[in-house]
Amino acid sequence: SYKKDEHHGVTRYYSPEGMPLLEKMYLEGDLLAWRVINENEENSPWIDFSGTATISVKNSTSQVVFEETYSDGVRHGYQRMYFSNGKLHEEYRYDRGDLHGPFVVNYPNGKVKERGTFKRDELDGKMESFNPDGSALVVEHYSMGSLHGKATYFTKAGIKEYTFWDGIIE
Repeated sequence: SYKKDEHHGVTRYYSPEGMPLLEKMYLEGDLLAWRVINENEENSPWIDFSGTATISVKNSTSQVVFEETYSDGVRHGYQRMYFSNGKLHEEYRYDRGDLHGPFVVNYPNGKVKERGTFKRDELDGKMESFNPDGSALVVEHYSMGSLHGKATYFTKAGIKEYTFWDGIIE
């Protein structure tokens, strides 16, 4: 849940297949503790959060299914989640708590579903979406979180192109 736009209370995280992985306990945006939920949906004991840690969740075969790194109380570095087949589902990079840098979200077959770049928590630059077969679905350009520039949409009816200026279609 949220309080004043900050995480507050217990937040549960799920695998791409919908299985619970872990819970995090927050107080007004600050992470206090976390715990793993095993495949039988049994909770492990809460682990106090010290401010700097790597949270890693493994499945019953010791394969990593979720990992993220914190430094000085905020996410810093990569956050990765994996499909049960071991392939990467998503990877985001954080810089002192902000999404910052390239990201990718994949289909279970390993093909890219979405990719782009964040700059200080905002989409910035080229953002692409693909169909499961790898064909293009959307190509958009962002500037500080707003659509800005050419956007191309690939539909069954054909290709549609638009130009945006600070989120407004021209």
